[in-house]
Amino acid sequence: MDKKSMEYGKQFHCSFDIFENPKKFDILTMYQCGEMSCEPGYTVLGHKQFCYELSCFIGGEGYNYRDGKKYPVKEGDIFINVPGDFHTIVSSDTAPLRFLYMGWKFSAEVAEHFLPILEFFEKPMEKPLMQDRLGISFYLSKLVNEFYNGTDFSEEMVNAYVFQILCLLYRTWQLPGRPVEPSRKGISVGGTVYRVIQYVDNNIYDIDNVGTICRDLCYSSSYLSRVFHARTGMTLQHYLNEKKIENAVELIKSSGLSMTEIAEKLHFDSVQSFSRIFKRIAGVSPSQYARDLEERQD
Repeated sequence: MDKKSMEYGKQFHCSFDIFENPKKFDILTMYQCGEMSCEPGYTVLGHKQFCYELSCFIGGEGYNYRDGKKYPVKEGDIFINVPGDFHTIVSSDTAPLRFLYMGWKFSAEVAEHFLPILEFFEKPMEKPLMQDRLGISFYLSKLVNEFYNGTDFSEEMVNAYVFQILCLLYRTWQLPGRPVEPSRKGISVGGTVYRVIQYVDNNIYDIDNVGTICRDLCYSSSYLSRVFHARTGMTLQHYLNEKKIENAVELIKSSGLSMTEIAEKLHFDSVQSFSRIFKRIAGVSPSQYARDLEERQD
């Protein structure tokens, strides 16, 4: 690979490498976390993994090499490397990569109710690349942000994000291809509406439109729209838009993605459509919201 060396080619790199003083939590010890935005053709120096490492790709395209095998990666992909892997990442020449990462080892003693997670990671990782259908990159970006801006109770917040990330990784690999669908147990008055709300909340990054919800929950569009409006006083489309904008606000605050990237991530038809709906719900355009946020932080 005739690419740029590790010392060059980074647009930015926010790194919290804590090998000398790793952070110990209930279930694991964390050795690194951060975010990197690469220039075209950049290569992360190849290295042998001494710990588990999660990479969440949030922009661009490139390749993740694991023991010499080449895996094409793009925005929305997640990759797990395990101890002993020889690992490197190469950014595309045309759509440079941007990714979040964290590295850890499990504690010697793990609480009994977390043993399934530990057993999952101890198995051979035959399929290290998956799509981030459960929004793991969102929680990893919050974790990195906590390291960068953390204040009171920061350690508790990091611990909480770590647990969520591990649980979602387990679900992603153990339940591949299945949307998170709420159980029908306990369905009573308004149960259909609550089922829809739970589905939207848990799958916001996988939902294109109202038709996706109807298809995955096996309801006709006319029936579901009528019942939802009767129970909530708002259309299902309006609720879906509100949840998308709610998540867009969090992405603007913590992810560093462009407005176009956020619009694509939340499956808006276009950045113009995203901006119009954002302004209708939030009162300002997403760009103005980001500027106001930056001024307040300054």
